[in-house]
Amino acid sequence: MASGDPTPNSQTGISADAGPALDEHALEAELHAAEQKAESAARGRRNWSWVNRPITLWLLSTVAVGILTFTYSQYSACRASLATDSSRFARLSEELVFRVGGISGVALRNNVQADAYLFVLDPDRQFLFSEFKGRLPNELVAEVKQLLRKWHLSDAGEAGAPPGQGAPDPRSKAGPSTAPLNEPDPTPTTIAEFVQQLLAGPDDIFDLLGAWVVIHRTLPLASSPESVAAVDNWARALGAKALPYFDSNRQRLDSASTCFKRAFWPFT
Repeated sequence: MASGDPTPNSQTGISADAGPALDEHALEAELHAAEQKAESAARGRRNWSWVNRPITLWLLSTVAVGILTFTYSQYSACRASLATDSSRFARLSEELVFRVGGISGVALRNNVQADAYLFVLDPDRQFLFSEFKGRLPNELVAEVKQLLRKWHLSDAGEAGAPPGQGAPDPRSKAGPSTAPLNEPDPTPTTIAEFVQQLLAGPDDIFDLLGAWVVIHRTLPLASSPESVAAVDNWARALGAKALPYFDSNRQRLDSASTCFKRAFWPFT
C-alpha cells in the first residue's frame, strides 16, 4: 500500500472519511416535527377558508358598510347641530355686546342721571334682536354657558374669565341646564354696598353680568346720586371685561374638527 493512500476502514465498503451514521431517534423527531408543522398549516388554512366564501364576504361587507353609514350619519347630524348652535351663539354674543356696550357707553358720560341707566337696563326697551326682547342678560348668559358646556367641555370651566386670569370663581361655573337661573345675592342694603362687594373679589365676566338683575330691580327704588355713581363703576368694569370677551368669541363654536373627532374617534 502506498504511503499516500487513506487508511482503510475496518468495515468492508466504508471509506475512512465517511461521516457518522444518522441517529434514528433524531431523524424520527425531525420527521414528527415536520408532520406537525404541516398539519398545523393545513388546519390554519381550513380555519380561515371560510373568509373567502361568498356568504362570509357578503356579511363582512354589509357590516363594514353599516358602520360607515352610521358613522357618517352621526357626523352629518353633528355638523347640522353645530351649525345651528354656532348661529345661536353668535346672535347671543352680538346681543350681549349691544347690551353691555349700551350700559358702558352711558357710564362714559358726565352727570349721568338714573333715567339713562333705567333705559339701558330695561330689556323691553334696550335690545338688538326682537327674539331677545324682555330677556335679561342673565338669561342670555345661561344659554351661552350651556352651549359652551355642550361643545367645549374643557373650556366651560374657564368661560367668562378675562384673558390672562385663568379659571373664574367656582361659584360662577355653569351648572346643569335644568338648574334655575342663579342671581346675585342681594344681601347688601344699598346699590353702593352691593357694587363695592361685587368689585372687591376676583369675579369673572358672568358674575359682573349677574349683577344686572339686582341693579335693574333696585335702581328704580333707590336712584340716589350715590347709587348712580356705584352703577357707573359697575358699568365701566363690565364694559372693560365683557365687551372684548363676547366680541372676540362670536365664532367660538365653529370648529370643523369637532364633529369629525366625535364621529370617527369617540374616545376624545
